Amino acid sequence: MRNLIHEIHRRSLWQVLGIYLAGSWVVLQIVDTLAGALGLPEWAASFALFLLIVGLPIVLATAFIQGGLAPAASPVAAGASGGATESSGNGPPVAGPAIGEPADAGGIRGLFTWRRALLGGGAAFAALGVITAGYLFMRAAGIGPAGTLVARGVLEDRSRLIISEFGSETGDSLLARATTEAFRVDLGQSLLIRLVEPAAVASALTLMDRSPEERLTPALARQVAQREGVPALIEGEVNSVGVGYVLSARLVSLSDGVALASDRQNAADSTEILDAIDRLSRRLRERIGESFKALADEAPLARVTTHDLEALRLYGQAEAAFEQRDDFERAVRLLEDAVARDSAFAMAWRKKGILLSNEGIRREQAVDAITRAYRHRDRLTQRERYITEAAYHTNVQDDHLRGIETYQSLLEIYPEDGTGHNNIGVQYWLAGDFERALPHFEEAYRLDPASSLLVRNAGWARLVVGDVAGATEIADEMLARFPENRHSHLLPIEIATAEGRWEEVRTIGLGELERGASGLLERDVLQALAYVDVVEGRLADAAYRLDAHLAKVAELGDGRAYLLAAIERAWVRATLTGEVAGELAALNAALDRFPLDDISAVERPYLELAELYASVGRVDDARRMLATFETEGREELQRVRARYMGHAARGELALATGDPEAALEEFRGQVRLGIIGSARAVNPKLAFVNIARAHDAAGRPDSARAYYERYLEQRSPFSLTVDAAWLGPVLERLAVIAEAEDDLDAAQDYNARLVELWSEADPEFAPRVANATARIEDLVRRRG
Repeated sequence: MRNLIHEIHRRSLWQVLGIYLAGSWVVLQIVDTLAGALGLPEWAASFALFLLIVGLPIVLATAFIQGGLAPAASPVAAGASGGATESSGNGPPVAGPAIGEPADAGGIRGLFTWRRALLGGGAAFAALGVITAGYLFMRAAGIGPAGTLVARGVLEDRSRLIISEFGSETGDSLLARATTEAFRVDLGQSLLIRLVEPAAVASALTLMDRSPEERLTPALARQVAQREGVPALIEGEVNSVGVGYVLSARLVSLSDGVALASDRQNAADSTEILDAIDRLSRRLRERIGESFKALADEAPLARVTTHDLEALRLYGQAEAAFEQRDDFERAVRLLEDAVARDSAFAMAWRKKGILLSNEGIRREQAVDAITRAYRHRDRLTQRERYITEAAYHTNVQDDHLRGIETYQSLLEIYPEDGTGHNNIGVQYWLAGDFERALPHFEEAYRLDPASSLLVRNAGWARLVVGDVAGATEIADEMLARFPENRHSHLLPIEIATAEGRWEEVRTIGLGELERGASGLLERDVLQALAYVDVVEGRLADAAYRLDAHLAKVAELGDGRAYLLAAIERAWVRATLTGEVAGELAALNAALDRFPLDDISAVERPYLELAELYASVGRVDDARRMLATFETEGREELQRVRARYMGHAARGELALATGDPEAALEEFRGQVRLGIIGSARAVNPKLAFVNIARAHDAAGRPDSARAYYERYLEQRSPFSLTVDAAWLGPVLERLAVIAEAEDDLDAAQDYNARLVELWSEADPEFAPRVANATARIEDLVRRRG
């Protein structure tokens, strides 16, 4: 320090000022780094700046008093006048005045010394460190006013909170709803609390015999909170004052109505509202117990959402339309209106892409929307950024392993994120790994039982692993909580389908039509009823419902979806009866209605057409479709779905040309890729049948029987189309193989099941039923 004091004393006033400002900059950088690394409160940096500002006049005064504007005396001069030390012969030095200090240290020069200035600054910053450490300790320990609500035990870690809709004394409902949505987005970034989602609120309102669209006033929010076991709710106000706005929010305890935390922020005009919401949210989160580091690491709300309040309102309406009323088309339209106002609105692009992707339609639009969201992912919250990146990897790049890795990264930070658990479960599901998918679906369901999507997926997962009772329990709960969601009405049909309870499927489906099912629900119910008729051999009854189903698909205006439905219809009839002329004529009519040239190149169903043509012996047409795909669909060649369907088409072509070994390798390729594919291929049942057929054609009936039986044993909520085509023929073939192997009990059982299945079938099935009946009688005689 002696050398430092000496060097400072040698400098002019202007040099001292420059040194002080440079040193202050270094100090502020150190404080900023420590604040980011240790999570210091915001006031720590402000207080450090205050100390440096206070210190500036002290340093300048010291420099002026000690040396004025002239340089200080040189060390040599100081020594010549007896300034530093004196020596007496060879004895030890005798202490004298310190270097750079005047011999007469009294008066104002004795008060403003460099030693005192440096020691005083060091003491001030040491005090700042002690105060900051003490504040952080008290905050974490829940002591005094610094203690957070979580630390004091008022709220638990990961407590669920409800946000009531912001009020507005000025009656600006648009602003109030947009503010509520923005506030929800900002609070949704918290790692310490969980917000009750709008879907859960709508479900609770339905159970309360209230409209799910009713405005969630603070009074109504209290009732919902009591019903859902939520300990506290957030109330807010936004009001205009001249050209500016005042926003306030408070966290209210449900038990006694006491305000646990509150804050108020001002916005100079509408462009500063999002910044005010961000400050308001952060103050509440700080009081609840969110770490300063987590708050500092987050991007400001104004950057992660949209500058356009109307776009934000449209986004909120879209979420409500889909979650509360299952109004898919309205939700998409609202999202399109939102991105029309703000083309960089990443959240809206992401939502649109996910909705389209989940419905399996307009794939090109879905890919475009997810790509746009990915391009603007810096405007998403950290959580939503992970979800969007994973969606981009899986839906656009078709890199499902990277998608799983991204979801795992999300869950490391947000271990209780229901969407993350659900989506990683979907990836395992698509890979055919149902055992690994189930715990993620179950965890998502536990975390957010009010999300219709998560509830449905948990039901599917339980069904596939054989927990039919558990799946049925979820179906009952889903119908009670989400009566307007079409999947609530489809899940019982899917459970009955997986169990082969065909009359139950028919009863449920007819009941839905009688109750006035419309839109997408009517479309799906018509298809289910039609294919139940096909399973039981009533093709004439099925025909008019299949026509009605195609008409509903046409209403969507999606040419690809329409052609896939027509292809599937022809494939089922060809597989079941071998009579294809009429269905191929209908397919040609579909191709006239939606020509391939009018459909985006990446969406043209070349592979599905190739598979169909090969299965009915039109080898040249199948080869032409494959060749066209390899030319026009080059961009799709590396996608898992394209490779999956390519295996299916080439496998059928190999069977049609008498090469069962090549067919077997292609069908095994389907299994290695998982179960991603068309409506027929979202379960392994069809792959099992195809492998069995290849073994059969190669003269290995024992291997064929093993795979046919795996087909019968496998449960799937999506098996109706596959069963319509293959259930009867597989029972017929298994009866023949079992009898040839002298397994008479099994042969009799398979024949009996076929007779029961086709007991009321059309006359064209009568010879096959008669043959099965005769075989049963013969087997009974042979068994004595």
